[in-house]
Amino acid sequence: MINRYGLVPLAFALFVFSIFIITIIPSPHKACLDNNIAKLKQLDRDIYSDDEIARLGKSIGEGCRADTNYQLST
Repeated sequence: MINRYGLVPLAFALFVFSIFIITIIPSPHKACLDNNIAKLKQLDRDIYSDDEIARLGKSIGEGCRADTNYQLST
């Protein structure tokens, strides 16, 4: 089949299969970000100032990469 059609169809099929697998498997890093953003939105604005909320928001991505259990403590 490769001799008849070349490598282009095989490469295209591999590319489509790779994208399919990547999109079907959930990312723990994305789940961590989503959970922590939801927690950030629930913070009480009376207790936390806008500067503190902004600081916590900036640390979300770094905290999810550094923490092995993917939970950021706020």
